[in-house]
Amino acid sequence: QIWVDWGVVGPAELWTLDRAVYGLRESPALWSAKRDGQLRKLEWKVKDKTFYFRCCPSHSQVWLLTQQGDPDNKLLGIFVVYVDVCLVQTKDGPMRDSFLAAIGAVWTLDKEMSLTVKTPFTFLGVEILMQSSGDILLHQRSFVDMLLEKYGLTRLKGNTTVRIDKLPEEVIPDAAQLKKLQ
Repeated sequence: QIWVDWGVVGPAELWTLDRAVYGLRESPALWSAKRDGQLRKLEWKVKDKTFYFRCCPSHSQVWLLTQQGDPDNKLLGIFVVYVDVCLVQTKDGPMRDSFLAAIGAVWTLDKEMSLTVKTPFTFLGVEILMQSSGDILLHQRSFVDMLLEKYGLTRLKGNTTVRIDKLPEEVIPDAAQLKKLQ
């Protein structure tokens, strides 16, 4: 319908598509299936060792970097994908370099960014910062600020809250008290 609205096709015109088209409801599932199929086949080597991906059993967008033939199935890193955006977390070194070369042979990669204290970055709207202690801080401050600005909520003074550490067991709040507490 959007192509009709844009004047690209007429209202009675039908097309047969050979591949996914951005904006169609089926496109994300078709792209995911193609991408995941390529990830399942992808292997990369460092000297006599071969590495590959295992799809995480608890989330289909998280892939586990593993060495082939490792009896312990040791986790060497993770690869998170969402449509065509990806994040890899693994140690610097030959395995990582070989991995980036292998995936770069399948897809055109954007500029690589490494998280350091001086170089935070944003992934899927989540701002990721490394603190000097090595701890990682995740937040969405910019996203929240954008939403507040978009909906004209930047001038609000906020809500007041009531903190109750522990209610006496015999006190059960009535509906009015619950509403006030909420």
